Amino acid sequence: MANEEQFDGVLLGLAQQITQAQGPGIDPLLNTFLGFLRRKTDFFTGANPEQVEAAMLKSVRLQLSIAEKEKAEKEKARKKQAEKKAAESAKKKESAPVKAKTADGRDTGVEIEILNDEDQVENEPKANSNTKEVKQKQKPAKKRRRK
Repeated sequence: MANEEQFDGVLLGLAQQITQAQGPGIDPLLNTFLGFLRRKTDFFTGANPEQVEAAMLKSVRLQLSIAEKEKAEKEKARKKQAEKKAAESAKKKESAPVKAKTADGRDTGVEIEILNDEDQVENEPKANSNTKEVKQKQKPAKKRRRK
């Protein structure tokens, strides 16, 4: 099959002109093209009606098959992208620092990070897989200005 997009500009211009002259929809475009085949070629007169219909159906089925494959590929890519985005979002949410609070609910000013079993706390051996590790992050002390 030749480069499918080779005649896109011409065909798009034709479709726009037909839409302006005859109204929107695929039927005017198909009728114009088939009318051209009838008037300027032997497509309809050089073969029996069964051969004409078979040729048309063959082309339609080919294009339907291609369209279905492309649609399935796009859907697969969309799902893969959505899964990737969800995984990244979950990972961000999972690794976001949490503010530590006192027993009565007041903010302590200390941020902690919940680590996965695969993560390792600095300067500490890895814990067993049944425990969660917590690493504290101290906020830098504010510098006081002298008057």
